[in-house]
Parts: sequence; structure tokens; C-alpha cells
Amino acid sequence: LGNSSIHLPPYSKNLLNKAFINQVGADNVAPGSFIDVWSDSNGASFLTYASVVYNVSDDPTTIWPFDNSQIVGGDFLDCTPIWIAAAASYPDNNPPWASDLGISNLGDVELSYKFQFLPRGTDNSAVAFSDPFVLGGNQAIAYSDIWNDLAGGQGAGAINVCVDRTLNVGVVSRIYSTGDNGTYGQSFDGMRGTAHLKVATGEKVRLTYLFQNNAYRTNIGFMNSGNNVINIMVEFFDAEGNSLGIKDLDLAPYSNKQ
Repeated sequence: LGNSSIHLPPYSKNLLNKAFINQVGADNVAPGSFIDVWSDSNGASFLTYASVVYNVSDDPTTIWPFDNSQIVGGDFLDCTPIWIAAAASYPDNNPPWASDLGISNLGDVELSYKFQFLPRGTDNSAVAFSDPFVLGGNQAIAYSDIWNDLAGGQGAGAINVCVDRTLNVGVVSRIYSTGDNGTYGQSFDGMRGTAHLKVATGEKVRLTYLFQNNAYRTNIGFMNSGNNVINIMVEFFDAEGNSLGIKDLDLAPYSNKQ
């Protein structure tokens, strides 16, 4: 659709608002469209992100770029899993929920992929794959309300997007309310086989900027991306660092809980 460039002084930040229309004059682009970003400057080191904003409520979702340098592995599968940790379709709920999912082929060669829909709270070792799909080189696709559309009904859980080529694909999703007062939603990037956000045995990570009051609530989700039962410990703290208690839960293979 066109090109644009931007000059950044040292340690500075800039933002291209309404990037498609203001930079290349495209005022109507379909879900699944994408932007490539790079620099040929010597010693370049920079961060980039996109925000997709729902114009009714001005509610944004953050899109981070895909890192293709990660080591990946597919366990015993004949493809490499890219995990979406949470998805849902509840059209009859109040409020109703849905999940969209986008796949981008970052390379020139066609990509083959298939889905596993992994229901919440169950052992998903034997969940069948969908039929395979093919995406052409440098193309992208967006699935609307994917759980309902491809899994054949309402439900919630995680999604395995299993790909035949690992270094040239990006997967992102969002879960959102489809009600009259719904917002744009919460984004979930696809986590590759050994993505840096996965937690290993003995490793402790911290979820921060959390709170609970009459206006807000905090949910915590867990997704087992391995083929063995695991036990997870969760310790809760207030802002002063006082422990509020410890809970634990078991996760069956490829299971997920919230």
C-alpha cells in the first residue's frame, strides 16, 4: 500500500497516528493487514509497537512485533506449536464474548498450519487437529470468533496453532465482549515452542500492576504447554509486599485454567 519513514533522535519516541490513512492514504483495510518495520541506520536499536483503537470507546489493544529468532521445538508433534493461552466464545453469555485470531506469513514460501482447540480444565492429550490450512507467502488471514466458527460451538480454553515452518510466522489474537458496551478487548500473542515468556521448572515470575476493587477485578490464567501433569504455586501480595496467602493448582497435559 506504500512506504513511510520516520527520523528518531537519540532516546526519543514518536508516534504515527492513524497510520494507514495518514501515511499511505488507506482508509479501509481489512482485519489481518500488517506493517513491516525496519531500519538501515548504523547501530540502530529501537522498539516498535502498534495500537489498534476502537473508535467508539477509544479502548486500545497493543500489538508487539514478532521475534523470529527464538529457538522452537514441537515436542512429538509433526508441526511446531504456537500457543494462544486464552480464547473464548460465549454468544449467549451476559456479556457475550468472542475471540478473533490472526496469522501472518512473514516469508515468501507458503505456510501450512492446523488448529487444536484445548478446552479449559481438561486433559487435552488426545484432542484432534483440524484439517490443515495453507497461507501464501507474505499473506495474512484473520479469523472472526474462531472458537465458535472452527470448534463448532461455544466454549473457552487455549488454542494450539501448529505450523510447518517456525521462523516465518506470527500469530496474535484478541478476546473481547461483543455486547453493546463491549470494548476492543485483550490481546494474546502466540507463544512459540520455547518462547521467553514460558516458565520453566524452578523459575519464578511476577505478574504486576494488579488490583481488585468495586470497579476492577484481576483474573489469572495458566496454560500447560507440556505433555505431563504439573503443579503450580501462586503467592498473592499487597502493594507493600505483604503475603496474602499461597494457593496451588494442578494442570493436566495441554490443559488450561483461569
